[in-house]
Amino acid sequence: MSDKEQHILAKRGLAATWIYLIILIGGVPLLGTLGAIEIKPISLNELGDLLAGAFGPLAIFWIVLGFFQQGRELQNSVATLELQAKELANSVTQQKELVSVTRETLEQERQVLSLKENQRKKALQPTLQISFQNGGSYGQNSFVHDLRIVNTGESVSNFSANLVSGTEKICSISAVHFKNDGALDSRHYGKIEKFDGILDLVIEYTDRDGEITGQLYGIEYVEQSDRAKYVITLRET
Repeated sequence: MSDKEQHILAKRGLAATWIYLIILIGGVPLLGTLGAIEIKPISLNELGDLLAGAFGPLAIFWIVLGFFQQGRELQNSVATLELQAKELANSVTQQKELVSVTRETLEQERQVLSLKENQRKKALQPTLQISFQNGGSYGQNSFVHDLRIVNTGESVSNFSANLVSGTEKICSISAVHFKNDGALDSRHYGKIEKFDGILDLVIEYTDRDGEITGQLYGIEYVEQSDRAKYVITLRET
């Protein structure tokens, strides 16, 4: 209940009280004059009964008035609680939306950081140019194959490359430091003029972060209409 409503209710209660008192105080002598009631001295007990009977209705009136006032205040309290509950629900919804936006922002930042980290790690890797070719023959049924690896990327350490066919090692290359623009060569002598199937070139090195990285290349002899050559493809990193 607002202060204005309380003020109006109090004014009405006081007005009703004054009217009742005026009727009570003015009506008793009038009734005595008219002979409707007999006015005579009474004992204290009778005086108490008289006052109780006279002001009892007034007390009940104010009790009822207070009951209505409390009822209105209770309704206002319920409305206030409902409004607070609605505001709390809206606040919870806003907090959820804020958490969702924050989570999305953090996820985007995480993706950006992850992308930058991947780019940084990629910049630390060597760029390898690999060639494997038949180097001709050096005798009857004796053939030469040359493996060459050139690094045009970042320098690495503990570099090793092993070319295998099944369980047989064909040739290998190793270097403690494989610098930018460096080249490593290995030559294989054997009785095989061309290797059938896919050869595995297993490469391993340590980058500047100290992380050991491995790469697996496939080398396959492909015959074409005009020429034949070994085709090299990256199979796994």
